[in-house]
Amino acid sequence: MGLTYFLRKMLRGKCAWIKPHRWLTVVLIVFLGVHLWEVGGIMGPEAFFNSSLKEVEASVEKLYGTKTVSATAADQSNSVAAENSSASTTESTPVTTPDASVTDTVVTKANLFLGSVDLQDGTYTGVAEGYGPELTVSVTVAENVITDVSVVSHNENNVKYYGKAIDAVPAAIIAAQTPLVDTVSGATYTSTGIMQAVINALEPAVISGTLPSL
Repeated sequence: MGLTYFLRKMLRGKCAWIKPHRWLTVVLIVFLGVHLWEVGGIMGPEAFFNSSLKEVEASVEKLYGTKTVSATAADQSNSVAAENSSASTTESTPVTTPDASVTDTVVTKANLFLGSVDLQDGTYTGVAEGYGPELTVSVTVAENVITDVSVVSHNENNVKYYGKAIDAVPAAIIAAQTPLVDTVSGATYTSTGIMQAVINALEPAVISGTLPSL
């Protein structure tokens, strides 16, 4: 169809290119109709995904089959039954499980910053330089977890830029449980200032280990 249009000037006769162009259009419509009939109509994204998933599963089944999987499962079942049978004929050995309170203590005392720092509970204040001076943050620690980070005061310019960092960086620090997170595009100085202020705030809270540095 494209060729008949672009080569229309080479075809003799006025508007002679229109006839083959129209016939090709009819052929295209017929083939499109046949295709839609074969696939069962127009498919939405969800139907297309499900159909593709089924085709992949069918291909995997053809390649690897299901007998091997079934045999493996049967062997595992037989081995488990044999172990249970032998265990029933011998003296049972008591199994001890850790106390829940001990497990909770281990979890809550897990070290921050890739296992290198323990922090004392409390709320701490840190100051650093962002785009402007005296960027002050408040950091709260509970059971060795950073639970809150907020910018208390600052001297940054243009809220269009620093506002994004003040919203995003503290939330990222809490989520990652480390003061080293990605900077916000367009507010790099404010982002690094917040991170440095958090590090400065946590310095008096360190019980053991070393805080990361920018």
